[in-house]
Amino acid sequence: MEIDDARFFLHGDESDAEPGAYFCRNCNAFLPDGHFRSPCLNESHAAIYAHHYRNFLTLAKLGRVNRPESARGIADRFQDAPAA
Repeated sequence: MEIDDARFFLHGDESDAEPGAYFCRNCNAFLPDGHFRSPCLNESHAAIYAHHYRNFLTLAKLGRVNRPESARGIADRFQDAPAA
């Protein structure tokens, strides 16, 4: 299997090109910090992160993701979120 060279962003990962903008998996967009202070589409950011983190782990085991170890984000703000 070839690794998709597209950069994988976890929910809350900071943009590589635009510091201060963070990726929302529900919105599929980079948004300012304030977006993450209230639920998104009636779902908590911790739940969004946890769901997509599980998907990330599955894809990583298959060698199908490209996410640098140095990726920064705000996932630590999501209560009960696993560490990336």
